[in-house]
Order: sequence, then structure tokens, then C-alpha cells
Amino acid sequence: MEGIPMSRVSEVRELRVRLTGHAGWKKGDILQKIQDKRQIWKDRYRNVELGVHFTFKTGRVPTAHVGGVMGKKASLPCDTQPLSGDDQIAMVLYDVRGRTVYQPKLWSSPNGFGSRAYFRATATPATLLVDGVTSSDSGIYRCRVDFKNSPTRNLRINFTVIIPSERPVIMDAKTRSNTRLLEPFDEGDDLELLCETHGGDPRPSLIWYLENTIIDDSFEHQEGGITTNTLSFPRVGRQHLNARLICRSSNTKLAPPLSRLLILDINYHDYRIKCRSTGSRPPAVITWWKGVKLLRKNIQYFSDSNSTTSVVILTPEAEDHNVKLTCRADNPRIHDAVIQDSWKLNVHYIPIVTLKFGSNLNPHNINVGDDVYFECRVQANPKATKLSWFKQGVELRHNPQSGVILSESTLVLQQVSRDSPKCDASVDGQAYGALRSETVQLLCKIDSNPPPSEFIWAFNNSGEYKLIKSSISTSLEYTSTILYTPVKDEDFGTILCSASNSAGRQAVPCVFTVYSVEITANMHANITSNVSTFSVADVDLSFSYLVNLYAANSKGRSDVVTLHTTAVRPPDRFIGKLFESSSATPVFTTVIKNVFIFNIVAFIDEIILKTNKDDFNFIQY
Repeated sequence: MEGIPMSRVSEVRELRVRLTGHAGWKKGDILQKIQDKRQIWKDRYRNVELGVHFTFKTGRVPTAHVGGVMGKKASLPCDTQPLSGDDQIAMVLYDVRGRTVYQPKLWSSPNGFGSRAYFRATATPATLLVDGVTSSDSGIYRCRVDFKNSPTRNLRINFTVIIPSERPVIMDAKTRSNTRLLEPFDEGDDLELLCETHGGDPRPSLIWYLENTIIDDSFEHQEGGITTNTLSFPRVGRQHLNARLICRSSNTKLAPPLSRLLILDINYHDYRIKCRSTGSRPPAVITWWKGVKLLRKNIQYFSDSNSTTSVVILTPEAEDHNVKLTCRADNPRIHDAVIQDSWKLNVHYIPIVTLKFGSNLNPHNINVGDDVYFECRVQANPKATKLSWFKQGVELRHNPQSGVILSESTLVLQQVSRDSPKCDASVDGQAYGALRSETVQLLCKIDSNPPPSEFIWAFNNSGEYKLIKSSISTSLEYTSTILYTPVKDEDFGTILCSASNSAGRQAVPCVFTVYSVEITANMHANITSNVSTFSVADVDLSFSYLVNLYAANSKGRSDVVTLHTTAVRPPDRFIGKLFESSSATPVFTTVIKNVFIFNIVAFIDEIILKTNKDDFNFIQY
């Protein structure tokens, strides 16, 4: 505006003004500023038509990158914490690829995730949990949180669905057959093994391991979604007997890798050892001894006029190391006419490990807080060069601050403890929809050792936290079941289950959500009868129903009495049968009769019923 000379103001007929605000402004602030500026401009530029354009700079919407494995459960975070302590959430919206999924009552659109998703508001950060992830779930998601006072918060989630590969296959690299792998290998053979897997998005790595050591990570990605790795393993030896060759495929840390195992079976080479005796008459008798044990098998004899020769076929084993192999020649006609020659065997073999508790430790009386000693005894030739300790597949490192002390052949774990109970992943986070006064069964399953000694159920929503009476729950070993009936709106919310045993109380409880289900009603049947007995056909037990009853005659009609039925659907449990075939049960008919008796009696004081016609509305919801 400053660029318009005052001498030419009279020529201006239209003026467009752009006003820029910031994210902290509210709607009232914006309108007030526009109104103030409009008046100033009108006074300065009379006879000018004003067009005000307001630009609201919200800044760049932050993006979080989240991955999930196909077929597994995924978590999409949404920060719902207000900036100030006196503020609170007014609304949370999830926009799923252009489809709005809102959950004021934990409702999920069938056009979005449907029953596969539920929102856990009590987590930090709040999380949208999705069960059974599919490849079509990939995309950009937006979480919007409206506060009563603070500015609206938006978060974009770039959700990537990871598709695991197929389980790897090991085969002979030359013949591409796995039948050869069923036979033992000969000592000294060169192995050529091919590992192959199909699929996977992103493409997987394919790595060979010998026990826990990587020996080949040179995999190749080929056309058609095939990943291969060819292993060259020269001169397999007896030290590889029963060794584990593992081919492992992985494309994410969110799921364990897929593996194929080959246990090596080795045919040892036999050693032929010759012993010759000369000059004995009659010919000498040759015997073979391994230590103090007389050998009787796999021995051959050859004689001529002046000598005797014997050959023993020997297959050394680990326990033969440092044992003497003796060839003894004996003239059977001369007493004590014996000569012999001996070799001390030097047998190479892979390490043989024996693990035991410390000599002063009673393994049947270990308490929480005790120090536990382990001794590792190793037999090997050549001598072992490295000793490693593992706990559940994870290598332990020397760390006195954490109570892990390693020496040459011993391990000390200081102040050992037990893990407190944990929630079984198969039941944690389940959500249940229910009507008011409808009973749902919640199953709490715990992973612990020893088994839980106590279960505690509690109710938690934004307004209160209270314990649930143990009388409505039943517990057996690792499970506890509760029959929960929400009566009013305040009874819907989060149900918590926790357990305790001798190791302590469960740190993170199992979480269940019970949310209110909205009723959508459709007229199923409208029946009029002169008697108070009704039969309803084509009843779908997967729906709940409202039954409206009233009696009428020429003088008018009674008030409507409404009965509720409950759908039999998982995971809710309903004890007993609601209908027999397609007609009402005797119990249901009795209830209807009693309702009519009540309605008719109400009219007796005023009128005498000569003709009575009853109406029955059966409404599906």
C-alpha cells in the first residue's frame, strides 16, 4: 500500500490486502484484526472496494515413519498430550487415505480398518493398533488432535507394510536337489550349497551361519523376486560333525528371521596301521591294544616263512586322544617271549563343552538376590582359543556394574532375579463392543514363572480408577476371566488386569477396552394377534433385537413395553439359547404373556375389555 502515491489514490478502485497470521491465533483474533484493518483502509482509500485475503501459516506437518509386518499387529502413534497442564483433548481424528476414521466411542469405519483397529488412548503416546496388517494398508495416514484451548495438532504417519519372504530352501548347488543333503559327507569333501528364498518386500538379505558365526553374506537379488546365496565350504572335517549350517532370511527387525538348518553328518576316513614281526619260529601271534583294551575287530593278518604282518583299521574318536596304540608280538611256544611297539595317538576334534553349577552351589535352593556361579569345562584338541557365554541366544559380556562377571572358564551372575508376570500378547489390547446392560466376557492370560498367585481387575477411564470386585472373576493357573456388564455411559472405558507371583507384581497390566455400541434399528416383523402368543420367523442370531409390546381395544391402547435381546457373537459369550428354530421359546412366550397381563390389568379399573387386539413389533439392530 505504501507504494501507491497519494496523488493517484483517487484512481484506485479495487485494493487486495493479504494478512498473514501464525498458528497461535484463534478465529476470534483473526476476525477482529481484519475488522480493525478494514476500517483504517476505508478511511484512507475512500471509494475503493476492499478484498481481504487471509493466509494462515501452519508450518510443515511433521511426518513419522512406521513399519508393520504383514499379518502381524502394527502400532500407529499419535501424540495427544496437551501443551499445558490445564488443557484437555476435545477430539482425535484419524484420516485413512482420504477416509475419515473417527473414534469418539472407539468406532472404526468398515471402509477403513473395520474391526481390525482400535485406539488405545491410555498409552504414551496414544496409539492406533491395527490387527492382521495387509499389503493394502500401506500409505500416508494423518492423526488430528483437537484441544479445548491449544492449537490443533496434526501428525502424518508414513506407514510401510513389510512383506516377509518365504522360508529359505537349502539344496546342492550343482544338482539343485536337496536329496543329496540327506546323506553323510565324507571327510575332506568340498561342499557347494545353494540357499534360495522367494518374495519379500523389501528384498531380504540371505546369510549363511556356522553355528552363531557369519561365514557368507554375499547374497544376490535375481529376477522374479528370487534371492540366492551360494556357499563354498572346502574340506569338511571331523571337527564339523553335527555342526549346524544355518541359512537365514531377513528384511526387518520387526519380525524374527526365517531360517533353514542343515546338520552336518561326516563319514570319517579310516586309518590303516601296519605292524610286522620277523624272526620268530613258529610265527609270532600279533595282537592290537588301545590303552588296556584288546582290539578284536577290523584286523587283518598276513604270514610268510620268516615274518608275520597285521593291519588294523582304526577310526579315532575324541576319547582316543593321548591313548597308546600298541602292537604286541608273542611266540606261543616260548614263555614270556613278547616284544611290542606303541604309538601315542594325537586326535584332533572339535571342543566338547560341559556346563555345571559351581561346586558350592545347591541348584535346588537358589533364591532371588543370590549370586549364581557356573563352570564351563572344555575338552578340545587343538586347545580352544575362545570361550563365549550365551543367555537365550544372546552373548553375555563382562559387565560388573550389571552383575555379569566373566573369567577364563566361569560365569557369575550377581543378585539374580525373576521376571515379574507379563501379559500374553494374544489377549493384550483387545476391544469389545457392548450395549448398556450387555455382559461381555474378558479373558486375561499371563506369562509368568511361577504361575500367578493373585489376579487384580480394575476399571479406568478419564474420570476414575477403581478396583473390580473379585467375586465376578474366576481364576485358573495362568488365566482369569471376568463377566463385565456396563450399565451406564460411565461404565465404558478401559479394563485393566494384572497378576502377581513370588517374583513380584506385573509392571504393565493387560489392557482391554469396552466401548459403547450404537443401535441401528430396522423393522424385522410387525405382528397383530388376538392372543398374547407370537411366533417370529427368519431370526438372525447374529443381531440383537428390541421387542415392543402393547395391547389395544376400541377404547385405546396401553403403553409400550420394550424388551431387549442380545446377539450371540464372539468375543461376547451368551449362556443359553435365545430362540428355538424360528419361533419364540416358551420362556420368551411366558414373558410376553406376563407383559400383556400387566397391561390388561391396568385398564380393568376403567373399562371392560370385550375384544382385545395385541400388537408386536420385532426390531433388528
